[in-house]
Amino acid sequence: MKHHLILALCGLLALPGAATANEDANTRLARAELAGRQNALSHRLTRAICFMAIDSFAEQHQNMLVRARAEFDSTLAQLQRISPDQKPATERIAAVWQDMQPLVLRISAAGNASNGDVNEATATAARLTAATNAFFTSSTHGNDLPPTLQEHLNLVALVLTQSARLEQAATQSCLIRADIERSANQDALRRTTEAFQRDSTVLVFGQESSGIPHPQTWEIYARIRFVTQDWIRVGIHYAIAMRRSPSAQKMNEIAEDIDPMQRRLGELIEMYHQL
Repeated sequence: MKHHLILALCGLLALPGAATANEDANTRLARAELAGRQNALSHRLTRAICFMAIDSFAEQHQNMLVRARAEFDSTLAQLQRISPDQKPATERIAAVWQDMQPLVLRISAAGNASNGDVNEATATAARLTAATNAFFTSSTHGNDLPPTLQEHLNLVALVLTQSARLEQAATQSCLIRADIERSANQDALRRTTEAFQRDSTVLVFGQESSGIPHPQTWEIYARIRFVTQDWIRVGIHYAIAMRRSPSAQKMNEIAEDIDPMQRRLGELIEMYHQL
Protein backbone atom coordinates (compact mmCIF):
# COMPACT_ATOMS: atom_id res chain seq x y z
CA MET A 1 0.00 0.00 0.00
CA LYS A 2 1.36 3.43 -0.88
CA HIS A 3 2.11 5.84 1.93
CA HIS A 4 2.27 9.19 0.13
CA LEU A 5 -1.12 10.41 1.36
CA ILE A 6 -0.23 9.73 4.98
CA LEU A 7 3.07 11.50 4.55
CA ALA A 8 1.31 14.42 2.88
CA LEU A 9 -1.21 14.68 5.69
CA CYS A 10 1.52 14.49 8.32
CA GLY A 11 3.44 17.17 6.47
CA LEU A 12 0.35 19.37 6.29
CA LEU A 13 -0.03 19.20 10.04
CA ALA A 14 3.45 20.65 10.40
CA LEU A 15 2.82 23.69 8.18
CA PRO A 16 2.68 26.98 10.09
CA GLY A 17 -0.60 28.82 9.92
CA ALA A 18 -2.76 25.81 8.97
CA ALA A 19 -6.35 26.20 10.11
CA THR A 20 -7.18 24.40 13.32
CA ALA A 21 -10.26 22.76 11.82
CA ASN A 22 -8.21 21.41 8.94
CA GLU A 23 -5.56 20.19 11.35
CA ASP A 24 -8.18 18.31 13.37
CA ALA A 25 -9.72 16.70 10.28
CA ASN A 26 -6.37 15.78 8.74
CA THR A 27 -5.14 14.40 12.04
CA ARG A 28 -8.21 12.18 12.34
CA LEU A 29 -7.78 10.88 8.80
CA ALA A 30 -4.06 10.25 9.22
CA ARG A 31 -4.47 8.58 12.61
CA ALA A 32 -7.20 6.31 11.31
CA GLU A 33 -5.19 5.18 8.31
CA LEU A 34 -2.01 4.60 10.31
CA ALA A 35 -3.82 2.66 13.04
CA GLY A 36 -5.80 0.67 10.46
CA ARG A 37 -2.59 -0.35 8.72
CA GLN A 38 -1.10 -1.34 12.09
CA ASN A 39 -4.15 -3.47 12.79
CA ALA A 40 -3.60 -5.40 9.55
CA LEU A 41 0.14 -5.64 10.25
CA SER A 42 -0.55 -7.20 13.65
CA HIS A 43 -2.30 -10.08 11.87
CA ARG A 44 0.29 -10.20 9.08
CA LEU A 45 3.12 -10.76 11.55
CA THR A 46 1.36 -13.80 13.01
CA ARG A 47 0.42 -15.04 9.56
CA ALA A 48 4.05 -14.91 8.44
CA ILE A 49 5.29 -16.79 11.51
CA CYS A 50 2.58 -19.45 11.21
CA PHE A 51 3.18 -20.03 7.50
CA MET A 52 6.90 -20.40 8.23
CA ALA A 53 6.03 -23.00 10.88
CA ILE A 54 4.02 -25.10 8.40
CA ASP A 55 6.70 -24.53 5.73
CA SER A 56 4.40 -22.84 3.23
CA PHE A 57 6.48 -20.48 1.09
CA ALA A 58 8.78 -20.11 4.11
CA GLU A 59 11.29 -17.79 2.44
CA GLN A 60 8.58 -15.46 1.14
CA HIS A 61 6.99 -15.30 4.57
CA GLN A 62 10.36 -14.65 6.18
CA ASN A 63 10.72 -11.64 3.87
CA MET A 64 7.15 -10.63 4.71
CA LEU A 65 8.01 -10.75 8.41
CA VAL A 66 11.00 -8.45 7.91
CA ARG A 67 8.95 -5.98 5.84
CA ALA A 68 6.01 -6.04 8.28
CA ARG A 69 8.33 -5.29 11.20
CA ALA A 70 9.86 -2.32 9.37
CA GLU A 71 6.44 -1.01 8.37
CA PHE A 72 5.11 -1.32 11.91
CA ASP A 73 8.11 0.63 13.22
CA SER A 74 7.48 3.35 10.63
CA THR A 75 3.74 3.66 11.23
CA LEU A 76 4.21 3.71 15.00
CA ALA A 77 6.76 6.55 14.75
CA GLN A 78 4.35 8.53 12.55
CA LEU A 79 1.42 7.83 14.84
CA GLN A 80 3.36 8.99 17.89
CA ARG A 81 4.49 12.16 16.11
CA ILE A 82 1.00 13.31 15.11
CA SER A 83 -0.75 12.15 18.29
CA PRO A 84 0.90 13.92 21.26
CA ASP A 85 -2.55 14.22 22.84
CA GLN A 86 -3.00 10.44 22.65
CA LYS A 87 0.23 9.48 24.41
CA PRO A 88 -1.24 6.77 26.72
CA ALA A 89 -2.76 4.98 23.70
CA THR A 90 0.39 5.13 21.57
CA GLU A 91 2.51 4.09 24.57
CA ARG A 92 0.28 1.04 24.99
CA ILE A 93 0.89 0.06 21.36
CA ALA A 94 4.63 0.70 21.74
CA ALA A 95 4.87 -1.40 24.91
CA VAL A 96 3.23 -4.46 23.36
CA TRP A 97 5.25 -3.99 20.17
CA GLN A 98 8.42 -3.98 22.29
CA ASP A 99 7.32 -7.30 23.82
CA MET A 100 6.92 -8.82 20.35
CA GLN A 101 10.22 -7.60 18.92
CA PRO A 102 12.54 -10.34 20.29
CA LEU A 103 10.39 -13.12 18.85
CA VAL A 104 10.07 -11.41 15.45
CA LEU A 105 13.81 -10.72 15.27
CA ARG A 106 14.74 -14.27 16.27
CA ILE A 107 12.42 -15.92 13.75
CA SER A 108 13.44 -13.48 11.02
CA ALA A 109 17.09 -14.39 11.57
CA ALA A 110 16.47 -18.14 11.85
CA GLY A 111 14.20 -18.40 8.82
CA ASN A 112 11.98 -20.97 10.53
CA ALA A 113 9.44 -21.21 13.34
CA SER A 114 7.96 -23.84 15.62
CA ASN A 115 4.42 -24.34 16.86
CA GLY A 116 5.64 -22.94 20.17
CA ASP A 117 6.72 -19.78 18.36
CA VAL A 118 3.29 -19.59 16.73
CA ASN A 119 1.54 -19.89 20.10
CA GLU A 120 3.72 -17.12 21.53
CA ALA A 121 3.20 -14.92 18.48
CA THR A 122 -0.56 -15.48 18.55
CA ALA A 123 -0.83 -14.49 22.20
CA THR A 124 1.33 -11.37 21.88
CA ALA A 125 -0.23 -10.33 18.57
CA ALA A 126 -3.67 -10.57 20.17
CA ARG A 127 -2.59 -7.90 22.67
CA LEU A 128 -1.04 -5.85 19.88
CA THR A 129 -4.21 -6.09 17.81
CA ALA A 130 -6.31 -5.02 20.81
CA ALA A 131 -4.10 -1.94 21.28
CA THR A 132 -4.04 -0.93 17.61
CA ASN A 133 -7.74 -1.65 17.12
CA ALA A 134 -8.65 0.48 20.13
CA PHE A 135 -6.78 3.42 18.62
CA PHE A 136 -8.29 2.71 15.19
CA THR A 137 -11.82 2.61 16.61
CA SER A 138 -11.38 5.85 18.55
CA SER A 139 -10.04 7.55 15.40
CA THR A 140 -12.85 6.42 13.12
CA HIS A 141 -15.84 6.97 15.39
CA GLY A 142 -17.58 10.28 15.99
CA ASN A 143 -19.60 12.69 13.91
CA ASP A 144 -17.45 15.80 14.24
CA LEU A 145 -16.14 15.80 10.66
CA PRO A 146 -17.78 17.49 7.65
CA PRO A 147 -20.06 14.98 5.87
CA THR A 148 -17.78 14.51 2.84
CA LEU A 149 -14.72 13.88 5.00
CA GLN A 150 -16.71 11.55 7.26
CA GLU A 151 -17.78 9.47 4.26
CA HIS A 152 -14.17 9.35 3.09
CA LEU A 153 -13.04 8.22 6.55
CA ASN A 154 -15.79 5.58 6.69
CA LEU A 155 -14.75 4.14 3.31
CA VAL A 156 -11.05 4.05 4.10
CA ALA A 157 -11.72 2.54 7.53
CA LEU A 158 -13.90 -0.20 6.04
CA VAL A 159 -11.31 -1.14 3.41
CA LEU A 160 -8.58 -1.24 6.07
CA THR A 161 -10.81 -3.48 8.20
CA GLN A 162 -11.24 -5.79 5.21
CA SER A 163 -7.45 -5.84 4.78
CA ALA A 164 -7.03 -6.92 8.40
CA ARG A 165 -9.67 -9.62 7.95
CA LEU A 166 -7.83 -11.08 4.97
CA GLU A 167 -4.71 -11.46 7.10
CA GLN A 168 -6.76 -12.80 9.99
CA ALA A 169 -8.50 -15.44 7.86
CA ALA A 170 -5.18 -16.61 6.41
CA THR A 171 -3.74 -16.88 9.92
CA GLN A 172 -6.76 -18.79 11.23
CA SER A 173 -6.50 -21.25 8.32
CA CYS A 174 -2.81 -21.73 9.09
CA LEU A 175 -3.54 -22.38 12.77
CA ILE A 176 -6.06 -25.03 11.71
CA ARG A 177 -3.40 -26.62 9.47
CA ALA A 178 -0.93 -26.53 12.38
CA ASP A 179 -3.57 -28.21 14.59
CA ILE A 180 -3.53 -25.35 17.08
CA GLU A 181 -6.93 -25.02 18.79
CA ARG A 182 -8.50 -26.33 15.60
CA SER A 183 -12.17 -26.16 16.60
CA ALA A 184 -11.88 -22.66 18.08
CA ASN A 185 -10.06 -21.38 15.01
CA GLN A 186 -12.60 -22.95 12.66
CA ASP A 187 -15.34 -21.05 14.50
CA ALA A 188 -13.25 -17.88 14.38
CA LEU A 189 -12.59 -18.35 10.66
CA ARG A 190 -16.32 -18.67 10.03
CA ARG A 191 -16.96 -15.36 11.80
CA THR A 192 -14.13 -13.63 9.93
CA THR A 193 -15.30 -14.80 6.52
CA GLU A 194 -18.92 -13.89 7.26
CA ALA A 195 -17.83 -10.38 8.25
CA PHE A 196 -15.70 -10.01 5.12
CA GLN A 197 -18.58 -11.13 2.91
CA ARG A 198 -21.05 -8.82 4.64
CA ASP A 199 -18.87 -5.74 4.26
CA SER A 200 -17.93 -6.61 0.68
CA THR A 201 -21.63 -6.23 -0.08
CA VAL A 202 -21.67 -2.90 1.76
CA LEU A 203 -18.78 -1.63 -0.38
CA VAL A 204 -20.51 -2.73 -3.60
CA PHE A 205 -23.95 -1.27 -2.85
CA GLY A 206 -23.28 1.30 -0.13
CA GLN A 207 -25.11 1.50 3.20
CA GLU A 208 -26.65 4.80 4.22
CA SER A 209 -27.09 3.80 7.86
CA SER A 210 -23.33 3.22 8.14
CA GLY A 211 -22.37 6.34 6.22
CA ILE A 212 -21.03 4.30 3.31
CA PRO A 213 -21.94 5.81 -0.09
CA HIS A 214 -22.44 3.94 -3.33
CA PRO A 215 -19.20 3.64 -5.34
CA GLN A 216 -18.52 7.17 -6.58
CA THR A 217 -16.99 6.22 -9.93
CA TRP A 218 -17.11 3.33 -12.34
CA GLU A 219 -13.41 2.67 -11.71
CA ILE A 220 -14.01 2.33 -7.97
CA TYR A 221 -16.97 0.02 -8.58
CA ALA A 222 -14.87 -2.15 -10.90
CA ARG A 223 -12.05 -2.40 -8.36
CA ILE A 224 -14.46 -3.43 -5.61
CA ARG A 225 -15.93 -6.08 -7.92
CA PHE A 226 -12.44 -7.41 -8.63
CA VAL A 227 -11.93 -7.86 -4.88
CA THR A 228 -15.28 -9.62 -4.44
CA GLN A 229 -14.50 -11.94 -7.37
CA ASP A 230 -11.12 -12.75 -5.84
CA TRP A 231 -12.93 -13.42 -2.57
CA ILE A 232 -15.12 -16.06 -4.20
CA ARG A 233 -12.00 -18.02 -5.15
CA VAL A 234 -10.20 -17.72 -1.83
CA GLY A 235 -13.46 -18.27 0.05
CA ILE A 236 -13.49 -21.83 -1.27
CA HIS A 237 -10.21 -22.49 0.54
CA TYR A 238 -11.68 -21.13 3.77
CA ALA A 239 -14.84 -23.18 3.40
CA ILE A 240 -12.66 -26.29 3.28
CA ALA A 241 -10.62 -25.18 6.32
CA MET A 242 -13.85 -24.73 8.31
CA ARG A 243 -14.64 -28.43 7.79
CA ARG A 244 -11.23 -30.09 7.92
CA SER A 245 -7.55 -29.34 8.05
CA PRO A 246 -6.49 -27.77 4.73
CA SER A 247 -3.79 -29.53 2.73
CA ALA A 248 -0.32 -28.10 2.21
CA GLN A 249 -1.35 -27.27 -1.36
CA LYS A 250 -4.42 -25.37 -0.15
CA MET A 251 -2.26 -23.33 2.22
CA ASN A 252 0.06 -22.47 -0.66
CA GLU A 253 -2.95 -21.37 -2.71
CA ILE A 254 -4.19 -19.18 0.14
CA ALA A 255 -0.78 -17.53 0.35
CA GLU A 256 -0.77 -16.92 -3.39
CA ASP A 257 -4.31 -15.50 -3.46
CA ILE A 258 -4.14 -13.14 -0.48
CA ASP A 259 -1.37 -10.82 -1.68
CA PRO A 260 -3.09 -9.77 -4.96
CA MET A 261 -6.25 -9.04 -2.97
CA GLN A 262 -4.28 -6.87 -0.57
CA ARG A 263 -2.81 -4.93 -3.49
CA ARG A 264 -6.29 -4.33 -4.90
CA LEU A 265 -7.52 -3.06 -1.53
CA GLY A 266 -4.52 -0.72 -1.36
CA GLU A 267 -5.34 0.55 -4.85
CA LEU A 268 -8.94 1.09 -3.78
CA ILE A 269 -7.82 3.33 -0.91
CA GLU A 270 -5.68 5.31 -3.36
CA MET A 271 -8.77 5.81 -5.53
CA TYR A 272 -10.71 7.17 -2.56
CA HIS A 273 -7.86 9.57 -1.81
CA GLN A 274 -7.95 10.90 -5.36
CA LEU A 275 -11.65 11.82 -5.33
